Amino acid sequence: MLATLFRAWPLPLALMLSACGGGGGGGESAQAPTGFIVSGTVSGLAGKSITLLNRDDSLTIAIDGPFAFPSKWVKNDFFGVEIKSSPEGKFCAVANGKGLIVDKNVTDVKVSCGEMAFSHRLQFGGSAGDGTAPEGLGLSWDGSLFGTTASGGSADRGAVYQWKPSGEYKLLHSFAADGTADSPTGALIQGQDGKLYGVTNSGGVNGAGVLFQLSEAGEVKTLLSFESQSMSRLRVSSGLTLGWDGSLYGTAPHGGPSGAGIVYKVSTRGEASVLHAFASTQQTLGRYPLAGITQSWDGLYGTTAYGGVNDQGTVFRLGNDGSLKSIYSFTNGPDGRSPSSLTQGADGNFYGVTSPNEARPAGGIFRITPTGTFTLLHAFDQAVDGYPLRAYSNEHPRQRLLLASNRHFYGTNPLGGAHGFGTLYQITPEGKVSVIHAFAGGADGAHPAAELIQAQDGTIYGVTRGDGVQSKGTLFQLAVKAP
Repeated sequence: MLATLFRAWPLPLALMLSACGGGGGGGESAQAPTGFIVSGTVSGLAGKSITLLNRDDSLTIAIDGPFAFPSKWVKNDFFGVEIKSSPEGKFCAVANGKGLIVDKNVTDVKVSCGEMAFSHRLQFGGSAGDGTAPEGLGLSWDGSLFGTTASGGSADRGAVYQWKPSGEYKLLHSFAADGTADSPTGALIQGQDGKLYGVTNSGGVNGAGVLFQLSEAGEVKTLLSFESQSMSRLRVSSGLTLGWDGSLYGTAPHGGPSGAGIVYKVSTRGEASVLHAFASTQQTLGRYPLAGITQSWDGLYGTTAYGGVNDQGTVFRLGNDGSLKSIYSFTNGPDGRSPSSLTQGADGNFYGVTSPNEARPAGGIFRITPTGTFTLLHAFDQAVDGYPLRAYSNEHPRQRLLLASNRHFYGTNPLGGAHGFGTLYQITPEGKVSVIHAFAGGADGAHPAAELIQAQDGTIYGVTRGDGVQSKGTLFQLAVKAP
């Protein structure tokens, strides 16, 4: 059922709990004389060691079998098991690692280590009316995936689908050719009411896209038509972010009175407000926000494709008091230009991707602190790593990196790599990049497009927008290879 869809963890768990007054061994609940334990099993170490974290509780394990964290917790405490350091040369994943302690010990955390195994799980376009050119992915609590396609469906205007790891595929909704809404972009987001929310790039009263609600019955209701009077010249570019208050947050690159873009907020009832309108007269603050929003304890973080001191893009923070500050201006030099959406790491810093330029012909990956200290972690090599311009449109990168349970980041480049059709890669917080898969086109898929997601069992999923058996795109996974 759609009512049991994705659970959102808007911050890395350790940061979220710290902001709420939680903690591991130093927290009040961890010092309780009696309480509940968090435990599970680990496999695939092969004589090597792994270090796990549950909030601030650290545990190093060198032998396969059961484990238990030393601290005890009380009812309604959160637990969040992450991998602090993996065995050398192995990919590790955590299943059942996050949740709420109800009234008993947590005993089913499963940590699996082994070689990484890449495989395709779904070929789009296999039947008449199927969705094609997949865009975004979302994850349900029961392990199902929900996604959007930019085209296909009964009217070839895009679709919403559900896919289960068992292989079951179901088309939930086909967008019509009647101008109401079509061409969805970005992932679907589950609101606190259990319904799905998303945006389209076309349709609506003004033809510039809508923010829609999808019911359990698969019916779409338009909550907001973009390019309204309150959001003049607004056209959607990125998907939505679910805020901690239950509202939906997004950006539009051409909204606002001067057409320089806006940051907006919409309730699940369709009540919309502009949080900030970028102005052509204040170019140093940035303009044209193409990427999505990331929420942190001190406000909303985002990026603009242009503007700033050098008109090459910015990283900004929209504070909880409503004030916007540009914390970094790109120079179009070695630091790059026109950055992607941001991902907050376990260290509290933000990570993102820059567009190619003359100094960095394939773009790169950067880290930036909340106060604006910038570090280039890796410069892409077009022939090896690929590069992040979006296929078909040559647009700036928008999708954010995935912070996985092993505290490494995973991302895709739509173009380049060994075969020229894009790559799937891993990068450590220190900047070491490994190409996991170079897409070869054809049945192997081409041009990975959407942000990656990680399921509760540790499996990472993504999609390619092109090729595949039917030349309509694929859904792929990265998982620990079975022994």
